[in-house]
Amino acid sequence: MTAAIDWSIGLLDSDIAGALGTLTVFAGTFDATASRSVLQEVNGLDAVEVIDELVAQSLLETLRSNAGVRYRVLEPVRQRAAEVLVPEPNRPRQAHLRHYLDRLEQAYATFASSSPDPLLAILDHDLDNLRKVHEWALHEGLIDDDLRLYRPLSLSTLHGIHEPADWALETILSADVDGRRGATLRFGSQFECSSSGTTRQPSSPQSSSGQSGSCHSRRPRSDDRSTRNRAAVSRRIRARDRCLANRGVRRPSRRHQ
Repeated sequence: MTAAIDWSIGLLDSDIAGALGTLTVFAGTFDATASRSVLQEVNGLDAVEVIDELVAQSLLETLRSNAGVRYRVLEPVRQRAAEVLVPEPNRPRQAHLRHYLDRLEQAYATFASSSPDPLLAILDHDLDNLRKVHEWALHEGLIDDDLRLYRPLSLSTLHGIHEPADWALETILSADVDGRRGATLRFGSQFECSSSGTTRQPSSPQSSSGQSGSCHSRRPRSDDRSTRNRAAVSRRIRARDRCLANRGVRRPSRRHQ
């Protein structure tokens, strides 16, 4: 299998081969808009030409549905291409992160004012890519970028998608290391508000007012930072579960309790 993939890659022009390496940054499927944004930033190439060539070489799969056309790098190809065609993996990861954060925030901005469709489409089709954004941001300590996920994704619970709430808890647990605990608690608490139907918005991480948009703002009394952090997370887990129970939603599974 590896030899066959290497042979197919060897047939590509160097620019197209480099673009294939860039496309391995996507998790699951992606659409033309995402590929155009990332390829332009990383490789300076036209996505249409790249996609046509890779589809013709059977290195890229085309998926058609009522929601439109999406693409997927076949998994054996993705693994091999990531090994041999991505000399600087941080470049496509940063482009991938920027694209999805900007797109998510734009979709959130239109949710209330005009149409919920863009945000719902992202939740339906790009959850794998959003998960990858969260995981990479957390791994690299990009807390400010990670926090940008949670205001738009607080609406995911109303759409029956609860996994982003667990991402918020992961961020809360890790952010105490660099002193961002207060900001992550405010943003993580949005999932409680959304689950209960509350429309109140939290203050931004840059706000100096000291006000929190949390549904529950009491602080643990312990002086130990680790104990305070865990107590806050546990309290928010219980609050989220109560909100879900009140709405008749089945409680999602969690890894962090």
